[in-house]
Amino acid sequence: MFKLQSTVVQSTDSLLQTTVHRGGAEIIAPLAEEWRALCAEGICDQPFYQPEWIQAYVSAFAPDQTLVVLTVRRKGELRAILPLIEERSSLHGFPVNKLRSASNVHSCRFDVILGADLEDESVLKALWRQLQQMPTWSVIELKDVPARGGSDRLLSLANRSGYQTGRRDLTPGPYISLPAGGQSFDEAMAHVNSGFRSKLRQYKRQLSRKGELRLQVIKTAEADQLDSFYQLEAKGWKGNEGTAIQNSRATRHFYDAVAQAATASNSFLHYRLELNGHLVAAYFGVYQQGQYFALKSAYDESFSRYTPGNLIVQEILTDLLKAQAQVFDFLGSWAEWKRRWSQQVRPQGNCYIFRPGAMGTALHHFTFQIMPVARKLKHKWDEKSLTA
Repeated sequence: MFKLQSTVVQSTDSLLQTTVHRGGAEIIAPLAEEWRALCAEGICDQPFYQPEWIQAYVSAFAPDQTLVVLTVRRKGELRAILPLIEERSSLHGFPVNKLRSASNVHSCRFDVILGADLEDESVLKALWRQLQQMPTWSVIELKDVPARGGSDRLLSLANRSGYQTGRRDLTPGPYISLPAGGQSFDEAMAHVNSGFRSKLRQYKRQLSRKGELRLQVIKTAEADQLDSFYQLEAKGWKGNEGTAIQNSRATRHFYDAVAQAATASNSFLHYRLELNGHLVAAYFGVYQQGQYFALKSAYDESFSRYTPGNLIVQEILTDLLKAQAQVFDFLGSWAEWKRRWSQQVRPQGNCYIFRPGAMGTALHHFTFQIMPVARKLKHKWDEKSLTA
């Protein structure tokens, strides 16, 4: 039997009810319909915030941990939701009671989910008061949150309440804005170096001489196609480093679940570049509200001289332009090869709230003063070692 804690908070303008749901992944289902509607209202209208995404994370990576879902309602209507994991963990080696985002590196993004009334601070105040009343945490850790979203506003409230807070910026992830109006690839990508585009045309011609080069666009997650994608990824450097999807049962479970959920919502979009039926490169992603989110990519490294990773991006962009899409989002952090396509980035960071007291002060000091210095020293040492 899972606990259900409910409190009522009187706002200055209306009655707000905050509820804390505790349990496992199964507590998401009763909230799912309202949850989706709330995402569709505001800035969280992306796949990463959907209930299916959180459920996939919990069932894959945290099946034995306690999921805590905080909700805020106004007159019975859901206005905010925050899914967290409650755990006894560590921060920089210090044992802590932590509330953390129900996410990891595979989740891509996380945030406090708010509706269209984003600027209505009363909803966030109710959420923050509920968090203050929970005695089970010494630190709240929200990872991979976008700038100027609900999490940043929550940090501001906590700071004004006398809590020590901080945000550590991450390397921002790039994305490509696509113009409207049915432009050709070269017209739409005029900002991309012309020499680079010329090279891509050359590589495509060279590959085409070897046989039939075609782009497959798949909108339904099928086991055999997912398997071949996972196998292709595992044959490359990700497999060698142990970071490929196939290297972890939990990771495979997560991406299988995401693919099935995206198929159910008609948002799954899997691109495969094939030469004579042989898979050369592929992208596994989700298409929602005119935006393509490129979750994972892979390519056959025996074709490296033709830069298949860039060739498939070119083919995907051509297809997206025909569909009058607005954005191609690389996700992940900045990389040199992505820079060739775009200088536009989405700032993200990790947010922390520390409960007042000696432990909170020590953790804040270590996180935002000692650790940044240690990272800089390590970076200088690594650079010195490379040039020695």
